[in-house]
Amino acid sequence: MTCQRRGWFGKYSAFDLNLKGEPYRRELPSGEVVDCSQVLETLALISGYHERVKEGVLNRKEILSAYDFHTLDGILKGGENLNFEAAYAAGALIAAGSNKVLQRSLREAGINLPEGVTLLLQAVSLLQVLAAKESLVGLSPEEIAGLTAAVLELDTVLRVGVGEEVFAIGGMGGDKGFGKGLKTFSVSTLASIALAEFGETHKHHSYSNTSKVGGQNAVEIFGARSDFASPKQFERVLSMVNLLMTSCHMIRTVHNISHILKGETVNHIIGPLSIPQKSDDSLILAIGVNHNVHPQTVIEAIKILRDQGIQKYSAAVAFCGLSARDSSEVPREILNPQSYYASRGLRELVRLDEVAPPPYLTLASFLTRQGEVVTRVITPEEFGVEGSNCQGLVENSFEAIVKANQQVLLGEHEPFVNYTAMTPALVLSAKEGGEGVGEYFQQVREVILDGRMNRRFKAYIEATQQVCGISRI
Repeated sequence: MTCQRRGWFGKYSAFDLNLKGEPYRRELPSGEVVDCSQVLETLALISGYHERVKEGVLNRKEILSAYDFHTLDGILKGGENLNFEAAYAAGALIAAGSNKVLQRSLREAGINLPEGVTLLLQAVSLLQVLAAKESLVGLSPEEIAGLTAAVLELDTVLRVGVGEEVFAIGGMGGDKGFGKGLKTFSVSTLASIALAEFGETHKHHSYSNTSKVGGQNAVEIFGARSDFASPKQFERVLSMVNLLMTSCHMIRTVHNISHILKGETVNHIIGPLSIPQKSDDSLILAIGVNHNVHPQTVIEAIKILRDQGIQKYSAAVAFCGLSARDSSEVPREILNPQSYYASRGLRELVRLDEVAPPPYLTLASFLTRQGEVVTRVITPEEFGVEGSNCQGLVENSFEAIVKANQQVLLGEHEPFVNYTAMTPALVLSAKEGGEGVGEYFQQVREVILDGRMNRRFKAYIEATQQVCGISRI
């Protein structure tokens, strides 16, 4: 079964804003063509998305009817925060700008939407005003939670279900780095492979937008495939190798708006939080944040998502790398989100959406298994790493980043290995609020150095090549 060129749903594709050219549409060495838009349409059809989104809209009709574009625009431009319900309506309107199936379901439910390009312009306008708010004063936990909930319930065509506890990893991008022309390699992607030694792991990512190498690029260059064509294929790969890597582009539409704009919008927050896992599966969620989002804000948003029944969580950690090398260089005010958003100087201390490479410090906020929120600065010494024994910066080029990724997979570059091991250690410690990261670090480091991580990634590549393909359902 293959998708026809014009889509499953008649003369036009079911989804607007289809991405063109490499890497969104590419030819494999076998000659098979993988097209993100066609994969998305196939998944929507096979998973029953069209009926499910109708039900989702009806369940939220009261909220969706209460907030149109002009109401939402007025609240934001009046300097106020959106509550959860208003943010949910904003997320639905934004997604409707790129999703014809959602548009149709909203109209059938009696929700008033503008026609034609006006709807897309309203979606982009909301994205841009929210992005400006994020940059200037920060988004509230309710805003982040509402936007994420709408995208998960109404724009995500499939949510994987395994009925287990799952490590879930995403990152916001937009990092500033530690020096001109220097960048970290694909740390979170490599970390997810190592983490799969400790439990089922779901890495959610996309192709590069403003960076040289996105998470999806990083695994596909080694031969892994992302074009899963049915729910069973996702679940089969996860059960085979304890690891699943899913693509924003192949599972929802809203992320495409940012890629067509060629710039960051609040989709870089929504995407990593919208892990396409079923609501009853319990996540241990790890999110790398950039300088515009305080880690504790993300944790508070996660608590709202949990309380609203959008997703179950066992624990979570949100983190970012600081430019400070010593705790004495970090004002205590950085631990408080309100102080953080009020101070440009505090935000300038954040350099990247990853654990910081030693000798730099990491700001992290945890949701523990007891439901407590713990926010603190973590030093490299807590991992058992000295600054001279670890590094994570490479030239900001495609070739240099890919080479570093390969060195870690092979366990050949010990400083890079040490840096990579820090992120899984932090995730494993999330239930305890970051306690015990040193012990976990040693365990993860052994997984990389003895070849287990590389063997698992090879198994993942083979598994995805075996089960994926839009022509095999």
